[in-house]
Amino acid sequence: MKPDAVLREAESCFGIKGEEIRRRGQKYTDARYVASFSLRRHCLMSLRVIGERVGLHYSAVGNAIGQVRDRPTASQTSALRALEEKITNR
Repeated sequence: MKPDAVLREAESCFGIKGEEIRRRGQKYTDARYVASFSLRRHCLMSLRVIGERVGLHYSAVGNAIGQVRDRPTASQTSALRALEEKITNR
């Protein structure tokens, strides 16, 4: 899967556009975390490259992926389900 497609689908799930995923603030945290998890899972990108795409330091990307994998919030869980459905139906 191409990274741009994963990012577009993640942005769609959270109702944000383009570079908004790189913005700071609680509104964008779940989008960055879910996008990071999906990029790692489906595109096998390095933490550093993912961080450059979503606006996080590579160590924060590792923490985000772990958080989504081990103890996702309710909004992350629902967005991840929707994102996985969109990705697998491509």
